[in-house]
Amino acid sequence: MKFLVVSDIHANWPALRAIREPADAVVCLGDIVSYGPSPRECLAWVRERAAHVVRGNHDTALADGTAPGAAAFKRALALATLERHRHLVAEEEVAWLRTLPAELSFRCDDYRFYTVHASPADHLFSYRLTPDLDVEELKKEVAEVRRTSCSSGTRTCP
Repeated sequence: MKFLVVSDIHANWPALRAIREPADAVVCLGDIVSYGPSPRECLAWVRERAAHVVRGNHDTALADGTAPGAAAFKRALALATLERHRHLVAEEEVAWLRTLPAELSFRCDDYRFYTVHASPADHLFSYRLTPDLDVEELKKEVAEVRRTSCSSGTRTCP
């Protein structure tokens, strides 16, 4: 099984449309909306193609009317585009965003996958998982994944 994993699309329709990789299943790790000009096209693409989708912090902000938790240097842009997206996106699409889980486990063949937008410890706002993260810190970050991924709703392959 070949997965295509997309994340942080941020309403960038030209970039999303440019994907040509064949895949058996698409997994979306959130932030479909905000920043870019084309939230509806990106939402439609994900809804049509993704077998597994989790909600990102910008998706949550649009769905719930909350702040996205963007870094200070891009907060004004995030708030402005989310306000614009609130006028562009249909209520039915916003309702769909509300249904998305912040974490999702799924099985495919003999493998179990656990997906979140940011990190296992903070599904929406932590961006600690970087290549330079100390191994001991990484172990702490993912320590609860096995227990969490077994208890959250587990789906199977598409």
